This record gives sequence, C-alpha cells and structure tokens, in this order.
Amino acid sequence: MSFESLNMASSLLRSSRIGMDTAGRNLAGSSEAGYTRQSMSTTALQPSTGWNGQTVTSGLGVQVNGVSRARQGLADQVYRMRAEDAGGPQALDSLLDDLEGRLSANDGLQQAGLDFEQAWTTLQNQPDDTALRSQALQEGKQLADTFRQQSQLVADVRGQARTQMSSNVERANQILGNLADLNKRIVSSPGNTMGRNTLLDQRDAMLDELSGMMDFRVAEQPSGAINLYQSGNELLNLEKAETLSLDSNGNVNTSQGRSLSLGSGSLSALEKFSTTTLDGFQAQLDGLATTLRDRFNEIHALGYGSDGLTGRNFFSGTGAADLAVALGGPDELATGVARSESSAPIALTTSTPLNGQGAFAASGTIDINGVSLAWNDGQSLDSILTSFGAAGVKASYDGSSHKVVLARDPSVAGPATISISDTSGNLAAMLGLPASSTPGGAGDNAGAVALVQRLTRPVFGQSANRTLTDGGRDLIVEAGRQRSLQMSQMEATQSALGAATERRNQASGVSTDEELLSLERYQQAFEAAARVASVADETITTLIRMGGN
Repeated sequence: MSFESLNMASSLLRSSRIGMDTAGRNLAGSSEAGYTRQSMSTTALQPSTGWNGQTVTSGLGVQVNGVSRARQGLADQVYRMRAEDAGGPQALDSLLDDLEGRLSANDGLQQAGLDFEQAWTTLQNQPDDTALRSQALQEGKQLADTFRQQSQLVADVRGQARTQMSSNVERANQILGNLADLNKRIVSSPGNTMGRNTLLDQRDAMLDELSGMMDFRVAEQPSGAINLYQSGNELLNLEKAETLSLDSNGNVNTSQGRSLSLGSGSLSALEKFSTTTLDGFQAQLDGLATTLRDRFNEIHALGYGSDGLTGRNFFSGTGAADLAVALGGPDELATGVARSESSAPIALTTSTPLNGQGAFAASGTIDINGVSLAWNDGQSLDSILTSFGAAGVKASYDGSSHKVVLARDPSVAGPATISISDTSGNLAAMLGLPASSTPGGAGDNAGAVALVQRLTRPVFGQSANRTLTDGGRDLIVEAGRQRSLQMSQMEATQSALGAATERRNQASGVSTDEELLSLERYQQAFEAAARVASVADETITTLIRMGGN
C-alpha cells in the first residue's frame, strides 16, 4: 500500500459518487417530459511521479471528464419536422368539428330551404288560405334566420381561429424570450455538468414546442448558445429575441413589419383556415343568399298580394349575414299575377288561320308591355297567342267562355301589369283585349306556381346548376369533407410523430432497469473504493508508527 493507493481510492470514490448521482438523476428524470438520459464520461489517469520520485504507470484510478446527454441531432431534426406537420391538423381539430357540427345541425340550410319550398308548394294549391300564407311567410323568416345564423357561425369560428393564432404568437414570443435567457445561462454554465444539461433539456423542450407552430432553422454557436431563423428573419440572436405580432389580416410579422412565411405548423394552418377555408364557406353562403334574394324577388315583385298590391320584394339584405324577409304580413305574399281577358265572347277556331274568321286585317303589329309582335291573318290564333310569351304574357283561348285570357308570366322580366295596343292592324280590337290588366282575383295562384318553379330550378351555386336545397346540402358535404381530410391528416401526422418520438426515446430515453443496475454497480464500486482507502489509511498509519519507534 502507498499514497498512490489513497489517490486511486479517492478518484474512484469521486467517480462512483458522480456515477450514482447521474444514475439517480436519470431515474428521477424517467417520468419527466423532455428529459434526456445522461452518462458520465471518464478516462484513466496518466502516469505520474510518485512521492519517492518513481514513475507510477498503473493503478492510478480514473478522471471524470463530465456528464453528457445522450442526444442525437438527427433524431431531434426528424422529430421537429414531424411536430411541424402534426401541428396544423391538431390546431384545426376543434374548429372543424364545431363548423361541421353546427352547419349540419337540424340539416342546416338544406332543411330550411326544403321547408320553405314545401310551404309554397302547399300554398300554391290554396292561395287564399290565411294559415298557409302565414306558414309560408314564417318559413321564409326561418330560412333567412338560418342564413344569418350560419354566417355568424363562420364569423364565430373565424374568431376562434384568430384567438388561437393570438395565443400561439404570444406563446412563441414567450418561448423566444425564454430561449434568449437560456442562451445567457448556458454560456455561463460549466460544460458537461448536470446543471448545464438541465438547461439544454429546457431549451430542446421549447424548440420542440415551437416546431409545432412554425418551421425554423437553428444555428448553434461555439459558445453553446443558438440563433434562430425563420424565412430569412432572425428570431433569436444570442440574448436578443424578436417580438412577433399578428395583424388584422392574419399575418405574423416581425417588429420591423416583415411577414413570416410560416410554411406548415399550427400558425400556418390557422391562417389558411381563417382566410381561404372560411372565406370559401362565407362565399358559398353569400352566393346562395344573394341568388335566393334576387331570383325570388324578381318573380315576387311582379306578382300581386291578396291586398291587390304589387312591386314588393320578399327578401332584403346584402348577403347571408343580413338576409331578412321584407314583407309586413301574409296578405303581401304575391301569389297572384296581373290578368286580362276579352271584353266579350268571340267565336274562333284556334288551330286554323285567322283569315275567313272575321274582319281581321291582313297583318299588323301588336304592342304588349313595350314589346312589338308582328302577326298576319295566315297564322292560327294558337300561333299568335304563343308569341305573346316573348312579352312575358301567357295567353290562351277559353273555349267555354269564348274569350282570350291573358296572365302575366313573372318568370319573364318586365312590368307587373299587362298593357296592350294595336300599333298597326286590329288584332287587339278584334280579340276585345283591354288596354290594361287588373290584379288576379280570388284563387289566383300563378305567382305562387312561378315562385315554386323558381325555388326548384337549378339556378344556385357557382355554375348555376344547383337548387337551393342542393346548395344547403353542398355546404354540409363540404364541411364534412374538410373535417374528414383533417382527421385523416391528423391521424397520419400523429402516427409519424409517434414513430419519431419512439426513435428519439430509444436514443435519449431512460431505461429504469439499466439505471438501477448502474446505480448498484456504482454503489459497489464506491464501497470497494472506501475499503481500499480505509486499508491504505490503516497501513500507512501503521508504517508511520513503526518508523517512529
């Protein structure tokens, strides 16, 4: 035994103690999120000159170089790429769930449009029924309410997305500030120590979280600090952190006003969702609302209510957000149209030429609502009356009353009334047609029939090939498609993130079994070193006493 034995025992005691501390820290950190397994690094002590001047080359013990983390840069890079991919679908999960659920509640516009259509279909069969008129008016109000509610839904979901973006930007600023502080502490912290490793774990956890929001590039400096860059913008430079802000258009800007190109991640997904996706839904709603307003009004305004008045729009508003019923009561529903008929019976054969059936001129021109229609006595009455359709008038010959009957066709633009005059010839005079029309009387349903036809005609949608109920169903289908796509993407990206997490844990995670074995081994080494030190101490003490005697 010699003093070298004491030195060897001392180095083994120190390394064993650090080894036990490291294994104990690993066991404690096994349940901590983001903890990286640590390991002690040692080397054998180099030959040295002993107390007696001789070179000592063996049994010198070990030197502890430090405690390092089992971290793999490539595994971190892959994990953060997968976290960025997963951030977007995850951020949209509750938003699309809310959008789909509320758009399809009670079948949404599809059912409201169907109820409105059904109310008018029933009314056209009994246009004078006050209860049915009230029901049609009420269903119109319910349809307008549904448009406003769904427009508000889009606004609400947009607000939720905006709130999430604001929270993400605020959190990103907190992370950047924390990273700047960690840079300062890491630079001043001794290398290869558990204290520095804790700071590095904290930094990696923040980079992991930030990667779910946006893409970025990390540049590590020789001092151990990092700089952070995003689309050419410096977000972090040593101890200086950028402050991000969110503008009214959903852009994330630097303090110098430069917009970040977010790539993927939650911020990018939320920005695209709140603009492109929700703008698309709002455009669909507005398109349906304005088409309904315009196409329904253009017919309704040409009809007559039961109060004998015309020229009233059914709907008002500029889009889905303010669509409303413009009528004051059920008597204003335009179920009838302008009508006129021959002033006296006139016996005619409708399928043969006019010549020889009376004193008709050889030819002429009749003016109907400002439209000039040429005719000649070689035509049959049926042929001439059919031509009245070009002026927005449905004409027929009633064989029982022997009168020509005219009704305004509200599907054709023009005045609500019917005005007729002979520009040349005597057709109007011979048929006994009055110069002006009167409102349809009791039981007139021509306006209601035209409105039902308009509701069921495919004039809605971007290609004007969908009915109102089709358009309402399209909204629900599109919301479902978006939700299904998001769920598929979330499942795929979460699976990829889970695989990346597993690979990283294999390299950096803690195995409690292995650490318990290491702890036991270091404890045994510590006890053995302690015994060596004790024996060496007793031996040297005995030798000193013997030398003194």
